Amino acid sequence: VERVLRVLDCAVLVISAVEGVQAHTEALWGALQSMKIPTILFINKIDRIGADVELVTEEIKKDLTDQLAIFQETEHEGSNDANINTIWNEENVNEKMVETIANANETILEKYLEEESLSFIELDKALVKAVHQCDLYPVLMGSAKNTVGVEELLDAVVHYFPDSDFDVNK
Repeated sequence: VERVLRVLDCAVLVISAVEGVQAHTEALWGALQSMKIPTILFINKIDRIGADVELVTEEIKKDLTDQLAIFQETEHEGSNDANINTIWNEENVNEKMVETIANANETILEKYLEEESLSFIELDKALVKAVHQCDLYPVLMGSAKNTVGVEELLDAVVHYFPDSDFDVNK
């Protein structure tokens, strides 16, 4: 696994909303962590009977990491009409996500504690930096088979993963 991962700049770790975190998930996660590879977590199969995104999220926090930047929430998971609500974008700045970013960035934390105004752009830049430095891991969800949430995942890959000319000090 580690030989294969050496060629990666970033990764998407797919976790089933039905089966949850499994032994191979933990093994892959450990390898990604030891190699400091920025990773997005994608909770898949939210439309299947038995899917439980909240339980899987708790498993991720317990077994993998609690440094999660949760981009989406679901309604009616485990059914064919599972609905994804985006809770992090310019129109929807989630307070929990602001706190998560502040805990990963001293400058943002100071402004947050001083109750200074924080723009979405400023917060999002700090989030990008935290993802690149493996301080935070975005969590998205969907049903890949039915292309639910896939566009949002691809947008996150393009936006939050490092490109070849990224400088973390900018």
